[in-house]
Amino acid sequence: MIVPIFLPHLGCEGRCIYCDQVYITHIGDSALTATIEKYLAPVRGPVEVGLYGGNIFGLDPAGLTRLFACFDPYRDRISGFRISTKPVPLDEETIRIISENGVKVIELGAPSFNNDILRTVNRRHTAEDVEGVSSGSGRRGFPWPFRSWRAFPGRPWRT
Repeated sequence: MIVPIFLPHLGCEGRCIYCDQVYITHIGDSALTATIEKYLAPVRGPVEVGLYGGNIFGLDPAGLTRLFACFDPYRDRISGFRISTKPVPLDEETIRIISENGVKVIELGAPSFNNDILRTVNRRHTAEDVEGVSSGSGRRGFPWPFRSWRAFPGRPWRT
């Protein structure tokens, strides 16, 4: 079972044009610890925790360490983490911290591999960034499933 924890805009340097996570989730920064407690306190068996929203790779090392420390009281119930993130910025320190904290899967938010579309929706990364992170040298032992979108502003909907 995956217990979803939403981190509205955490680590994002800007907002994608389609994204208003605080509105969608009704979770503000101050409610994170309460949200973690609400969803993990009643859990008895091991669960995977999914960290969704925001950009985990956009957090500085201290912020990333603080985020994972919020889960310390529940570590005996957590079998691992999956994170959903943009492909940038990624560095060795971030990989070390997420590895040490039990991240098993990195879901890469790559709405498109078209740089014009990525600029239009304000993703602040390129198709080349996605390719670099998901290539053999960028994988670093993690599975990297992709999340992509089918409809974009200014583009016709195709099925």
